[in-house]
Amino acid sequence: MPIPMSDTDPSQLAGLLAGVASSWAGSAAVGAAGPFHQHLLYERWLTRPVWRLREEAVPLLLGIDPDAWARGGVVPGSTEVQDRVWAAVHAAVMEGRGPRVIDDGSGPEHWCVEPADLYRWASRRGLVLSESFVTLMDFILRAVKAPADAVAVAGTPAETHLASVRERVLGAALNVLAKCPDQCYDAYGLCSGARIAERIAAQSMRWFDAPEPPLTGPEMTALIDRWLE
Repeated sequence: MPIPMSDTDPSQLAGLLAGVASSWAGSAAVGAAGPFHQHLLYERWLTRPVWRLREEAVPLLLGIDPDAWARGGVVPGSTEVQDRVWAAVHAAVMEGRGPRVIDDGSGPEHWCVEPADLYRWASRRGLVLSESFVTLMDFILRAVKAPADAVAVAGTPAETHLASVRERVLGAALNVLAKCPDQCYDAYGLCSGARIAERIAAQSMRWFDAPEPPLTGPEMTALIDRWLE
């Protein structure tokens, strides 16, 4: 769908993003079409403390898997569309009307954003968001917070594997919290990491394709408790 160049004006951002999301919907490049896959997409990404603005946050605003966005050549004219979306978001940030970005001084290409900040900004701007993004983000803002020492993990293969395991456990925890909240509270009415870990372990084959989770019950409990208020 042609996108007028004037739509790179930050004031036209809502219309631009809606048009792009519509033009990509159903495409093989999206890779996350349908409510079930959308839910899994955001479960996975919302366990991460920050998103890279251009490469990850922008496509997730549109309900598109960032990996599919990176393969954008599958959609005719997609590179031009991606450049225009980025130009609009970049202009909004520069004019003080964009999401709050984390700037390490290495330039806009390396800007990052916290998912909650992105969500609040998009909601204020009236952007049309994926129902899965809205549902999970609303729940997270009510019940879950990232611990102060949460950082992206990168390093040795062992560290990378451990980060992946933790990400999958937290994704499972988000799903349990969103779908079975009544099973996640203790006798005092407090959200319980232990109760959530029990539900995850009971459905280990679903989450990990193995009879036992990759972390022990106490390890999952400690990890989840760090993300609960």
